[in-house]
Amino acid sequence: YAGLKDIAVAFKVIEQTGSTYQLNGEKIGYAKTWENDPEFWEKRIIPVLEQTLQKEVRYNDPSEAAIVEETIEEATEE
Repeated sequence: YAGLKDIAVAFKVIEQTGSTYQLNGEKIGYAKTWENDPEFWEKRIIPVLEQTLQKEVRYNDPSEAAIVEETIEEATEE
């Protein structure tokens, strides 16, 4: 789920505050406590991430695809 974590942070589904994270304003703690927990991802993060990506990522225009790819690349480089 590490790649999804980067995407969730890039699209502000998860907010990184120092070394801890928040989901919808709720502190979810250090990544090591939840990043490998499939149940947490399936029930809490993935539904919100899917909604956000459906809303934010649209390929109506080829130039928009490049913007999305840049955003994902920047998030994974950090």
